[in-house]
Amino acid sequence: DVVIVATPRLHRRFLIHYPAVPKFTGQRFSWVNGDGQLIGETILPRQAKLTAIPVTMEGREPSAKKFKRYWPAGRLEVEPESYDSNTTVFLHLLSPVATGQPPAKYTFRQEPDRYILTVAGKQLMFASDGRSCRIRSAVA
Repeated sequence: DVVIVATPRLHRRFLIHYPAVPKFTGQRFSWVNGDGQLIGETILPRQAKLTAIPVTMEGREPSAKKFKRYWPAGRLEVEPESYDSNTTVFLHLLSPVATGQPPAKYTFRQEPDRYILTVAGKQLMFASDGRSCRIRSAVA
């Protein structure tokens, strides 16, 4: 995602809900759910700030509490380390795998006009302005 705001001071975040408390290792996050796990890595922005925010029952209507089992345990917020630009690019690699298995291996390259992510034999090219994306078989 490419987010462009009117002034750099406006905060922007990528959000994803989680079913179980996540673990963090640098720019990587993961959680287990049943026999599987989701392993995610924030590729952009570099040096992002990752924060887990739990969902609570405080302030909820009594009628809403019957749906608690369907609610996520919380949400993960990813934001840039600093707000010194009007543009923020969010790029994440999400790997759903069996519990204990490693995430997908990838390479990432940034060029002046595009970002290139290679994963699972496919090369994904994203225009740096966020207006286009191409997928092709990776070149060996």
